[in-house]
Amino acid sequence: MGNNNFVVKYGQTDWRDGYPTSTVWGIGAEHKLSKRSTAYIGYATSDDMYDDGKSTFSAGMIHNF
Repeated sequence: MGNNNFVVKYGQTDWRDGYPTSTVWGIGAEHKLSKRSTAYIGYATSDDMYDDGKSTFSAGMIHNF
């Protein structure tokens, strides 16, 4: 999609007796600013059997030297 890249991620773990006890999912977007620089944003959340959920937001820039 041109200079844009969209990302969706999902993960699940089995920690006790074969039951999935933790799940995580996230979405994000990257925008290529130049040949060596990319800006990104992302959001992720997780749930496990001990906690109702935690979420995080990230934004940044990657530059390859």
